[in-house]
Amino acid sequence: MALAAKLAGVSIKDIRKNNERDVAHRNGIKTNCLRILTVGNDCSLGKIVASLKLARALQKKGHYAKFVATGQTGILIEGDGIPIDTVVGDYIKGAAERLILQNQHHDILIVEGQGSIVHPRYSSVTLGLLHGSMPHGMIMCYEVGREFVHNMPGINIPPMETVIKLFEEIVNVMFPSKVIGFALNSKNVSELEAEKERRRIKKQFGLPACDVVRHGPDELLEAIIDYKKEVIPY
Repeated sequence: MALAAKLAGVSIKDIRKNNERDVAHRNGIKTNCLRILTVGNDCSLGKIVASLKLARALQKKGHYAKFVATGQTGILIEGDGIPIDTVVGDYIKGAAERLILQNQHHDILIVEGQGSIVHPRYSSVTLGLLHGSMPHGMIMCYEVGREFVHNMPGINIPPMETVIKLFEEIVNVMFPSKVIGFALNSKNVSELEAEKERRRIKKQFGLPACDVVRHGPDELLEAIIDYKKEVIPY
């Protein structure tokens, strides 16, 4: 591949390479930039899609919003970011904090989440993003009908109320935050089943919920805008 690139006069860049070697410092974090992190009860269920849809919808509404990429696909789409899952463990929180510091001239940041705090393999990256980005609020993403951890058959995903409680307790150690809505991934069910699940999750938790592809992101968009007025009233 390297030879082919050289002959063609093009360069190859490994976007997973990084030089992150700084810990978190908790200095210089602005109070007037809303930070929203997409989280999930598993990996590979649509956090990047939800993040992009919400960021783009906010921009179309005239908000100075930014999609903050933390994975290689997001970096390719947005043109910047940090591949957080390749950062050395001690520096994950510092890398997440640097993403905030670099982008907090925006009014709203939608930070792409990774993994899950209840995932047997990837919880450490999730924890680093939670403590490093210090989100004001979280959007909980999940796939309708998924019962087992992705690529780990037989390992059950905990109940949603357990997952939410864990996320909120863990992030609140560093910064006050809560789940403010749900982004459903309903690709494997019918429209009728998706709507039934949407009504169920909204009734159970009293929070807005939608599939940002099937239903559009408007319900979560409104939740973010309203929440910004609540936590950043000026």
